Amino acid sequence: MSLHIESTEDALAELKKQRTKTLTAAISVSFLGVALMGLLLYLVHIIVAVPEDPPMVAYATQEGDNPDIDTPEVTQTTQRPSSSSTSAQVKVIAAVATADVAVVNPDIEVDVPSEELSMGIDIGDGFGTGTGDGDGGGIPGIISKRCDLNDRMKRITENGGTPQCEEAVVKSLRWLKKQQNKDGSWGGAPHNYKCAMTGLALLSYLAHCETPLSEEFGETVLKGISFLVDQGTKNPVLSLVPQRNEVSYDHAVATYALCEAYTFCKQMDIPSISNLEKVVIKAVDKIVDNQNTDGGWAYNYNTKAGAHTDLSVTGWNVQALKAAEHGGIKPTKGEIRTALRKAAAYCRKCGKPDGLFTYMQEGREDAAARPSLVGVGVLSLQMCGNGSDSAARKGLDWMLKNTNQPFNWKANNTSSNLYQHYYGVQAAMNRGGDVWKAYNKAFRDATLGAQSTDGSFTPNGFPGPGGLVNSNGGSINDKIYRQCLATLMLEVYYRFLPGTGEGTLNDRMKRITENGGIPQCEEAVVKSLRWLKKQQNGNGSWGEGQFRASMTGISLLAYLAHCETPLSEEFGENVLKGISFLVDLGMKNPVLSEQPALKEICYDHAVATYALCEAYTFCKQMDIPSISNLEKVVVKAVDRIIDAQCPNGGWAYSYNNKINPDIDLSVTGWNVQALKAAEHGGIKPTKGEIRSTLRKASSYVRKNVMPDGKFSYKENGNMPRSSLVGVGVLSLQMTGNGSDSAARKGLDWIKNNVKALQWGQGSGTENVKSNLYMHYYCVQAAMNRGGDVWTTYNKAFRDAVLSGQNEDGSFRKNDVGYVSGMSGKSVNIYRQCLATLMLETYYRFLPGTGEGTKNS
Repeated sequence: MSLHIESTEDALAELKKQRTKTLTAAISVSFLGVALMGLLLYLVHIIVAVPEDPPMVAYATQEGDNPDIDTPEVTQTTQRPSSSSTSAQVKVIAAVATADVAVVNPDIEVDVPSEELSMGIDIGDGFGTGTGDGDGGGIPGIISKRCDLNDRMKRITENGGTPQCEEAVVKSLRWLKKQQNKDGSWGGAPHNYKCAMTGLALLSYLAHCETPLSEEFGETVLKGISFLVDQGTKNPVLSLVPQRNEVSYDHAVATYALCEAYTFCKQMDIPSISNLEKVVIKAVDKIVDNQNTDGGWAYNYNTKAGAHTDLSVTGWNVQALKAAEHGGIKPTKGEIRTALRKAAAYCRKCGKPDGLFTYMQEGREDAAARPSLVGVGVLSLQMCGNGSDSAARKGLDWMLKNTNQPFNWKANNTSSNLYQHYYGVQAAMNRGGDVWKAYNKAFRDATLGAQSTDGSFTPNGFPGPGGLVNSNGGSINDKIYRQCLATLMLEVYYRFLPGTGEGTLNDRMKRITENGGIPQCEEAVVKSLRWLKKQQNGNGSWGEGQFRASMTGISLLAYLAHCETPLSEEFGENVLKGISFLVDLGMKNPVLSEQPALKEICYDHAVATYALCEAYTFCKQMDIPSISNLEKVVVKAVDRIIDAQCPNGGWAYSYNNKINPDIDLSVTGWNVQALKAAEHGGIKPTKGEIRSTLRKASSYVRKNVMPDGKFSYKENGNMPRSSLVGVGVLSLQMTGNGSDSAARKGLDWIKNNVKALQWGQGSGTENVKSNLYMHYYCVQAAMNRGGDVWTTYNKAFRDAVLSGQNEDGSFRKNDVGYVSGMSGKSVNIYRQCLATLMLETYYRFLPGTGEGTKNS
C-alpha cells in the first residue's frame, strides 16, 4: 500500500527546504573528508621524514680471559673519509671555520646581563683573525693540526722533519694493522702488558688522526678501542692481569689512549662507542684515587707510605691524567689538577743538580740517577705546568750537552734506548731552540734508517726498560713496543701531546711570531727584566715614595707575564722578595700601601692587589711552596676593593665609597684589572661577589663613552680624553662586555686615530704619540679584538717601543701619562714596566683578557 501526498504549494516549499538541508550536509561531509585525507597525508609525510636514529656503536661483553670481540659495525650514510687526504677534513673544518658573511651588529645598549649569562669575557672567536687554535669549540687545535695531510707536511718541514718521516709513519701503521689480534688487541703472551701494547698502538694511530671513521685504519682503531673498553667494563683496572705489580703501567698507558680516543670522538662527532665515557671516568678515577702519599705512583697502585713509587711509573700516569684534563674528563674521586700538582712535587725531588733524574727519590732503595729518566722527568714537569722549573731546565741542559751525535741504533747503550728517546724527543720539542735542533738532528735519520721495507723497525741495541718487554727483543710484545715508540717519535712534529709546551721559550717565540711580533721582542723583554732586577730595593720593593707598593706590583706583573716565578733560576729570588714585600704590607696595613692615609692609595692598592692575585694563581697552579700569609692577604686586599666600590659602579680616590667628585675611570680601570685577576685565580672574597662587582663596574664604564669613541675621565662626558679609550675598552672586555656598543666605538677610535708611536715626543692627556699609559691599555684591548685593529696597533707600537730601549735594558725618557706625586725613580720603574708589559702582550694572557680569542 502506498501513501500518496498531494502536491500542494506548502508541500513543495517543505521539500525545497529538505533538499537544501541535505545539500548543506553533503557539502559539509565532503569538506570533512578532504580535511581528513589531508591530515592523513600530512602524518604519512612526517613519518617518512623522521630521521633515523643516529648510528650507535655497540658490542657485547663476553666472559672469559681472552675474549674474541666481533668487529663492531657502524651504519653510515656517507663514505668513510681518509685522514691521508684533505677530504678527511670536512667535519673538522665545519667545526672550526668562520663564515665569510657580514652580520649586522646593532648599535644598541642592553641591560646588564644576569650573573649566569655574564661569566667570563665576551670576546669570542669572531674577533680574531687566527685559526682557532684554542681549546674551545670544535676539535682542539693541537689535535686538529694532525688531521690534514697538507698541515702535517707543513709542520713536519717547519719543525725539522722530512717527507720521509710521513712515509715512514704510514708504513708503520700498515705494519701495525697486520699485527692486530682478532679481539682488537695488540701483543701476546704473557698478558701483563696486553692493554699497554694496545694503548701504545692506538696512540700511534690517534697521533696521525686515524679515528674509527678513517678509511684505511678506521676498523683497526675501533676494534682497539672496543677491546680496552671491554676490559674496563669487566675489571677494576685496564689490564688482563689486575693482580700483578705491572698493572700500574698497563692501566696508565691504556687510560692515556682511551682519553685521547674519547676526546676525538666527542669533538669530531664520531658515533658513540658504548661505555667509552663510563670506562674513561672509571680509569681516571683509579689513577687519581691511587696516587701515593709522596705524589708519585707505585707498583700495583699501592698508596701506602714506603711503597715502590718510581719516576717511570709516575711518568705514564702523568701522561694519562694530562690527556684526561685536556679532554675535559671529570673524575669523581678527586681533581686532576690537584693530582698533577702533587706529581710535579714528586718529580722535582727526583731531579739532580747535574740534570739527571733518579728512579726513586733520595733515601729510597734505588735512588740512582739515570740518563734514561731525564726525558721522563722533564716531560712530566712540562705536562704538570712546570716546564720552567729549575729541575726541568737542568734536565734540558743535560740533554743539550749529551745529544751531540747521531743515535747509533745498534749500540748497546743509551744512544739507542727508545724508552729514553720517546720522552726526550717530546721534551726537546716542547722546549725548542738549540735543544730541539740537537735532538732532532740526532734521532730523525737514525730512526728512519732503522725501518725495514715492510714497515717494521729492526731491533735496537739497547734492551730497556727491562721486565717482560724489551724494545730490542724478538717476542710480539717487544716488536709492538719498539714499533710504537719509534712511530710516536716520528709523529712528534705534529702530534703535540696534550698540555705540553706551555710557558716555555719555544711556546713564547711561537706566539710572538704568530701574533705579529719578532724575536727582538723577546730579547728586549729579557734585557728589561735584567735591568729591573738591578733596581730592586733591599726590602724587595721597587721605586720610592708614596707609590712604592704599585711600582712593586707592576714590576712583579712584568716578571709573571714572562712566567718568572719564585722557582725561576735567574729571577726567582727577585719575584719571591717582591711578593714578600707586598704580603708584609698587607699584614701590617689595612691597604697595600706604605702610606694608607694618602688619597692615591686607590692606585697603590689596586696595582699591588693585581700582582698578588697573579702571583697567588701561579703558586696555586704550579704547586710552588706556600708563601706565608699570601692567600690571607690576597683575600683581604680583594675584600677592600669590593667593599670600596661606589654606588655608581666606579672607584674613587681614598676608596671613598660615597657618591663624590673623585670617582674616575682611571682609578676604576686598575681596580677592574685586580678583580679580574682575582676571579681568574678562583679567589673567594668575604665582602661580596667579584662577578656582581664587575657587572656594576661595566655599567659605570659605559657611561663614560663619547659618541666619537673617546672615554671621559668622569661619567656623562665630563673631561673626555684620548688616553682613556684603552682603559674603557679593556675594562669592558674584562667585565665580560667586550661587544658592547661602547667598546666597539672605542675600538673604532683606536683603529682610526692611532698612528705610529713616536718615542719621546709629545706630552699631556691628549698625547696620542707616546703616552705609555694610554698604549699599555690600548695594546691589550687591540690584541683581544684582533683583526684590523690589532694589525694596525701592532704596526704602530712594536718597532717604536723596541727602538726606545737602551743597551743596558732600560727605556729612554718618554711620556707616561699623569703621575702627580711620583718621584723620578718611580717614574723610571713605571715607564720600564709599561713598555715591558706592552712587548709581552703577544703571550702575556692577562687574567680575563684573550679568553676565547685567537691568541688564547
